[in-house]
Amino acid sequence: MTGGKTAAQVRSGDSISLLARDWTKRVAIALLTLSALLFAAYWGTLYYLSYVMKDAAPFEEEIEAFEAFDVAAPPSTGKVLFVGSSSIRLWDSLEQDMAPIRVLNRGFGGSMIHHSLHYADRIILKYDPSAIVYYGGSNDIGNLVAPRSPSQVSSDWAELVALIRQELGDIPIFYISTKPTKLRSSQWDEMAEANTLIFEQSRSDSNLHFIDIASHMLDEAGEVDSEYFVWDGLHMNDRGYALWTRVIRHELTEKLD
Repeated sequence: MTGGKTAAQVRSGDSISLLARDWTKRVAIALLTLSALLFAAYWGTLYYLSYVMKDAAPFEEEIEAFEAFDVAAPPSTGKVLFVGSSSIRLWDSLEQDMAPIRVLNRGFGGSMIHHSLHYADRIILKYDPSAIVYYGGSNDIGNLVAPRSPSQVSSDWAELVALIRQELGDIPIFYISTKPTKLRSSQWDEMAEANTLIFEQSRSDSNLHFIDIASHMLDEAGEVDSEYFVWDGLHMNDRGYALWTRVIRHELTEKLD
């Protein structure tokens, strides 16, 4: 047949089209299944971490790594010590961002305030810092298994401050307010309450400072501004750290001699 397709060709074309659609459908199902498995693995990991975070022992390897660094290249005393959870640990550009202020990063991911208290002699006190900048609270309240209340967070912070005062005297201590995040938006009211309690504590000590980072990370509608976060809705991207740099460096420059 000239100028057109035979019935056999049409049937063959239809078969190929059906096979292509079937293959596309199978690929789509496979991708959806893989996405579901990755999602389950992610939340399963968070659940596991939230469980082990009740105890300080899981952080021992990170603390030992700090100690190994200190042996290999002993840090000088008198630096501004940044400590706390993953927002500090992941701040890879901290030294450059805070320059010319000399800083030391001893953040360890997933930690809560009472973990820093547990390891204080190994990651805070021994460095004889000129000032301390701390970030925490999010993991404390956001823990999936044993969340701490705002009053517990405030009490843990007061205990850590008391230990620092006892061992290091009246050095400046800065608390970076717990930041709002997409992942933990349902717990933001409690985190904001903890921020308020810790802010009130700072008013009774002229060398205890509260850095409000939270209000800078909300949009005009008072919602979490996604532009500051990576895909997980919890950790910050470069824009988030650029914001932190502006706000925190200003506070340190203003309040440190």
